[in-house]
Amino acid sequence: MCIRDSFGIATKVREGERPKGLVGTPAFMAPEMIDERMPIGPETDVYLLGATLHFLLTRTSRHHGSTLPEVLSAAFVSAPHDYDANVPTELAALANSATARDPSERPRSAIAFRKAITRYFTHRSANALADVATTRLDALDALDPESADASALARLVSECRFGFLMALREWPECPSAKLGLVRCLERIVVIETERGNLGAAEAALAELDHKAEALVARVDALRTAQRLRDGAAARLEAIEADQDLGVAAQLRRKLAMAFLVIAVLISTV
Repeated sequence: MCIRDSFGIATKVREGERPKGLVGTPAFMAPEMIDERMPIGPETDVYLLGATLHFLLTRTSRHHGSTLPEVLSAAFVSAPHDYDANVPTELAALANSATARDPSERPRSAIAFRKAITRYFTHRSANALADVATTRLDALDALDPESADASALARLVSECRFGFLMALREWPECPSAKLGLVRCLERIVVIETERGNLGAAEAALAELDHKAEALVARVDALRTAQRLRDGAAARLEAIEADQDLGVAAQLRRKLAMAFLVIAVLISTV
């Protein structure tokens, strides 16, 4: 294996061996590079990667001190760092885990560390998509379904729903996208019930794993109202049909009487 610190100093050692003397930059060293009782292994490389990540996040070295013994003491302790709020939480957690004093608490290998970095960028992309979708959803919330332009309303519904779905495709466990999609679907149910679109309201409600009682009640009320309207329309059509049949019967009777009169007149001639 090869032990390398953040500035390129490296030494080759065999598994289970230690480099001779103190090798590396103290401000970036892992505890096991100082404590001869601790084994050196792949986790040591992970520590150095974590120290490099710390530098990229803070522009300062991992260990500090006014003298070399103070810096080495800080490296030996390797206390977790309290990162500023502007540092992404996921990267801060990775930097601290990679530079944990106990090697068993670090990512198992440099490959595992790299995968964690890749996950962060995937998560960042998903969060960005969810943020854009949330702005569209906020705009949707501000519209009155009854007075809003139908095309503008449909566009906002499509954009916010699509954005959350794309975020979840990037990262299925994205918290903001999961919450946003639920909020979006609930809003769609409200909009479609207010506009009297039962099919669209039922479809949005069906996508919700946990259905709020108020939303179920809205859809049920619209379904009942539509059933009553359909029933009333059917009865009205039946009445109109009966009336049409009655008029036709009267007309047939009148025509029959007229033909009868004509027949009598013809027979007397």
